[in-house]
Amino acid sequence: MMKKLTSVLLALLMLGTISVPQVSAIEITDSGSGSVPVILTAEAATFSVTVPASLPISVDSNGVVTTAENAKIVNNSHGAVIVTGMSIKGQEGWTTVDYDNVNMQSERVGTKKVAFEINGEKTTGEDAISFNPLNFPKIDGKNITDTDELNITYNAKVPAQADALTDENIVNVIFTIAWYE
Repeated sequence: MMKKLTSVLLALLMLGTISVPQVSAIEITDSGSGSVPVILTAEAATFSVTVPASLPISVDSNGVVTTAENAKIVNNSHGAVIVTGMSIKGQEGWTTVDYDNVNMQSERVGTKKVAFEINGEKTTGEDAISFNPLNFPKIDGKNITDTDELNITYNAKVPAQADALTDENIVNVIFTIAWYE
């Protein structure tokens, strides 16, 4: 009996600690007016954006480059986001080179050089890529419109390779994404 009474008292005590919004009143007399503040309590929004796991490049024996056509950045957040920066870094001995000033057909076979372009932004040298935010427009949140995706178009130039390559990581692209403010 004592355990049951203790349980009931604890339950009542817990109910008393639950915070329920209360509205207080302001009295207006003699046909006056009253200023009423609106008070907001909000949890921080969850930032959730998905970027491609990889940007695959396929080069046939004649040097024709093929890239994926379904690469995109997806905003899974409640609010709008924007790409605020992008960087690139050569991997496994590969070096990025200036996209506009390279002729891969004149490079030695097997050279580990790559020129890369993403949404109109091009590599400008070793581990360097241009960035113009106009090429990466705002991505609305999931609940606003159907424009919660940003298509990524990309291309690459690589010299002929003497040996076949399969799933070799040649560069990493780093997208910096933030809330749209």
